Amino acid sequence: MGVSKKWKKGPDGGYFTPEGAMVWPDEGTVVVADLHLGYEATRAKSGDYLPELSLNDVQKRLAGLFVSMDVKKLVVAGDVTESSAAMRGRQSVLHQFQTWLEGQGIESILIAGNHDHQVNSTAFFQKSYVVQGWLVHHGHQPMDRNEDGLKGQITGHLHPVMKWQGRTFRAFLSSPGQIILPAFSGDAAGLDLLTSGHFQDSNGDSSCWICSDTNVLEFGSIRNLRSKLGLS
Repeated sequence: MGVSKKWKKGPDGGYFTPEGAMVWPDEGTVVVADLHLGYEATRAKSGDYLPELSLNDVQKRLAGLFVSMDVKKLVVAGDVTESSAAMRGRQSVLHQFQTWLEGQGIESILIAGNHDHQVNSTAFFQKSYVVQGWLVHHGHQPMDRNEDGLKGQITGHLHPVMKWQGRTFRAFLSSPGQIILPAFSGDAAGLDLLTSGHFQDSNGDSSCWICSDTNVLEFGSIRNLRSKLGLS
């Protein structure tokens, strides 16, 4: 399988996909962040009873991506689960997810995020992982990225989005030595590139790629995003 027309070439030979994944098709590697599996079980503790859809939603969108390339490895850059509630029961949400991947012959590399720390299990999670010379970790804690041969870091955690005309679009951010992935979860709240001081001030020179339903569009720097949309 070749490169899908829906993907957009990002830094260092990787591609950004409309689903919110970064992929290296020649190596069969997919990197995503912030699945937040078990979101419903966590909300139920607060009295909000939601249908159990997070696992099905994540699997459905991953399955659509998997048919586009021969996937050998899935790396999740933290917040695989929403909380320890995702680990409860004989068939926990995390166990179901791993079983599903194993059934397709896909190796899973799960990296701990700040939500996963509540699970308190080192049996499932790693602190970081290197993909194509990039250090993948969640991003909620600083990590040494100056090891010999590393090109930079790929993180999640911040959930970048662009909110525009009543819709919310996932966004990738890139600057020299840094790639920030959007949340893959459909339940995770996003941090808006247009209004967040964190992005406008701290990451203003970063380039952003915006995901539509069927494409990924490059918009240039965050600092110039508002003017490109006619907002300033």
